[in-house]
Amino acid sequence: MIAQNKSLVALPTVPVESWRPTLKVRANELAMRVLSQAGGTLSRCCGRRATDTFGILMYHRIAPLTPGVPAPPFNTTPAHFREQLTGLRARGFQFVSLSEMLACHDSGKTLHEKSVVVTFDDSFESVYTHAWPILQKLSLPATLFLSTAYLDGDAPFPFDTWGQEFASQVPGDHYRPIRTDQCTEMLDSGLIDLGTHTHTHADFRQHVAEFADEMQHSAEILKLRFCVERPMFSLPFGNPAAGYASAELLTAARDSGASCALTTESSLVDASRDPFGWGRISVFDWDTSFTLAGKLNGWYDWAPRMKHRLRGMLRGAARS
Repeated sequence: MIAQNKSLVALPTVPVESWRPTLKVRANELAMRVLSQAGGTLSRCCGRRATDTFGILMYHRIAPLTPGVPAPPFNTTPAHFREQLTGLRARGFQFVSLSEMLACHDSGKTLHEKSVVVTFDDSFESVYTHAWPILQKLSLPATLFLSTAYLDGDAPFPFDTWGQEFASQVPGDHYRPIRTDQCTEMLDSGLIDLGTHTHTHADFRQHVAEFADEMQHSAEILKLRFCVERPMFSLPFGNPAAGYASAELLTAARDSGASCALTTESSLVDASRDPFGWGRISVFDWDTSFTLAGKLNGWYDWAPRMKHRLRGMLRGAARS
């Protein structure tokens, strides 16, 4: 039997994000909001900009806010989560599972042009307590990426600095990892797929061999507990520009037997392209179905690419 919480490597687990928003973080959020609203307006006026593409939405925590406690990072409240999904459906988007999208990639089948996939990274217990009832009521599929070392644990994830600080002040499901029996219940419904987010969610940028060991260990847990073969995979932290989705890591993920490797790059996906490197669209609590429609219709993904180009130009100018 494989030890559930065995740590295969002693690598840093980089904090997802401090719950204390800096001036830079606030400015970045304001810019994203402005661009998202502009994208929604362009989408409403001009229709779909992107063709032969689909979008993968990326969520983390789904939890209501606690009075007197700062909002956690990467959280969407249940009320906003419900509005985002029902609003997108009302706007003509069709929700499909990631496994169905991968099957279409393999067969060359074309899906509805406004197809959208829902995914959750890390898999907080709040995904079960707050997101699952909504998904179940709406009969919408989703994929949960599990950091398998922490399944059934009672402590906050080591990369969740907000949970570590406020665990004594908020309900346990706001920071606890999801439980095995909860995963089994959702999996048995046929709506939920389970994938891997590695075993310990460490920083693997310079540790490809350790990454390969973790992928194998996590895949074994998914197979023994949930009968998952060829697991779908999302990269921890996942930012290609920062090295979290390097060519070496993508190759190692492929060699491990994973069926895909998703990043956090904000981009739409061409289903005909290699699924090892597909990007996803981050969803924020301030997003509405209006702003998400703009993103999914192709009126936003140019902004992050432009930001990366500008940063590269500034670094080059500083070195010269």
